[in-house]
Amino acid sequence: MIGFLSAALVHGRPIVLKAARLFDGRSGAIQRPGLVVVNGTRIQAVGPGAAIPADAEIHDLGDATLLPGFMDAHTHLRDDPAPDPRVGRVEDMQKTVPEHALEAAVVARKTLMAGFTTVRKLGAREFVDLGLRNAIARGLTPGPRMLVSLSASEPPEATATAPMASASDCWRWPALHRRSAMGPTPCAPPCAGT
Repeated sequence: MIGFLSAALVHGRPIVLKAARLFDGRSGAIQRPGLVVVNGTRIQAVGPGAAIPADAEIHDLGDATLLPGFMDAHTHLRDDPAPDPRVGRVEDMQKTVPEHALEAAVVARKTLMAGFTTVRKLGAREFVDLGLRNAIARGLTPGPRMLVSLSASEPPEATATAPMASASDCWRWPALHRRSAMGPTPCAPPCAGT
């Protein structure tokens, strides 16, 4: 699919993907035949009744099912997770920012190839996600459209295995409640004077 999307950007011509079937995420039904019209970086039309532009480049994928426009609302594009999280954390700390950026580009491409055309990223260290979003938007690397937050709304150690920040944690993260786009964090009232 990435090759087709790249062709649409390079040649400026619409791309039409044809297949035996298309899964319609709105109705939950399988439609026959499957058609997806891509114009530039956007899916312009889907379904058997989609108008095919006269100058379109048509790709017949045969007995396949098209699944256009998946969105992942919780991604980790900065790098692939390690099989052992403890080893992964140590390796993560040893990598430079450029290494994280290059790995993020690889993960973004894999994400797009898996059918996700939009992802939401809620903060990453060193603004790697912001740089990746900008590189994808400028056509420097393939990847899904990215909706990013510049910082997470909790301290770095507030993970699935660690408790949320308490009032005693606020002294370490004084700007936390000021950075959150969603309003004060759970520790904001005790930190109000910081």
